[in-house]
Amino acid sequence: MGSWLPYVLDVCDEMGLMLVAPSGKYLAGSTIEQGMQWFTDFDGFSRRYWAFEETIDAALKQAGKMKKLDPLRTVIVGEGQGGILAFNAAVRSPRLYRAAVIVDGLPLVGLLGAATENAAKAGLKVRWFTSPRRLFGVASDEGAAVIAQLSPALRQA
Repeated sequence: MGSWLPYVLDVCDEMGLMLVAPSGKYLAGSTIEQGMQWFTDFDGFSRRYWAFEETIDAALKQAGKMKKLDPLRTVIVGEGQGGILAFNAAVRSPRLYRAAVIVDGLPLVGLLGAATENAAKAGLKVRWFTSPRRLFGVASDEGAAVIAQLSPALRQA
């Protein structure tokens, strides 16, 4: 579990929001404490990225069985690869989520094409919590240039 998750849970609880934060299924190291990954082959992921969202869809359906979900109060959060998936799921289904929060990950906007603009028009809000240097291992201005390529409507949300 990311060290940020208890804080996000508290914020969601205070604001009356439903948090969806499913976990990847592959160990990132030799123990669960080292984290989980959604995929081990980026090329395979980028060819069939939507298939990885099935776990998220299932988690959302399960949560809906336990509690009535209000899309205006449902936030999806992911860290690293999970941030990519959270962003994808929210952009592809913007009427299911009020917002997506990405921690130390960079959404692959190019995979989704015009869906980012459509999600912005539907009112989806997106927040990134990361350092461009940490994210890319490069100078901050290079990381900022990559972030600047994101859909202007979502970037300013």
